Amino acid sequence: MQASTIKLMVKSLFYLLVDMSVFQGEVYALLYCAKLENLVNRNNSSVAICCDSLAAINVVSAFKATTSLAADAMKALKSLAIFNSVPLVWVPGHCGIKGNERVDLLAKQASSSCFTGPEPSVGISTSTIHSFISSWAIQKQSRLWQALPKCRQAKLFLNTLDEGLACFAWSLQKKHLRILVELLTSHADLNRHLKIMGLQNEAV
Repeated sequence: MQASTIKLMVKSLFYLLVDMSVFQGEVYALLYCAKLENLVNRNNSSVAICCDSLAAINVVSAFKATTSLAADAMKALKSLAIFNSVPLVWVPGHCGIKGNERVDLLAKQASSSCFTGPEPSVGISTSTIHSFISSWAIQKQSRLWQALPKCRQAKLFLNTLDEGLACFAWSLQKKHLRILVELLTSHADLNRHLKIMGLQNEAV
């Protein structure tokens, strides 16, 4: 029994989600291909799906799914492969390959369009959620810090959140960290601070 080869050209343009990663888009594209109506009813055919994302191919080819989107794609591909040969072919991107260049053009068009329907259209990744929460917490902290009527001296040095300074502070020994905090908050045993506290007559 010989298998027939399918050459299918389908132009599909769809908007997913602003916060969706490029990797998720590649996996979703594999899921979309595996569910094409012209393919799911085929039997004894060779269906080669080309993708320029090796990471997406590796995820849907793995033994265990890491996300619900990957699980859906794996299920659809396995269903298609029951009666067909379904090789996943990696093609290098941005190398002048006609089909791949056409896909890139469609991706640019989709990125400038608006999604109609309930969101999220695809599950949001854990890294996206962590990034959103971290960004929200930083903005919230900055607003509270700027609205605080006190700590005038500290705000001169710590106007906004400085992750580099925070990492540096965590790396210090306790005695050195204490000195850094005293200097940044102007609570060190300096003449001016001692004068404000009434413990010294001169600030110089």
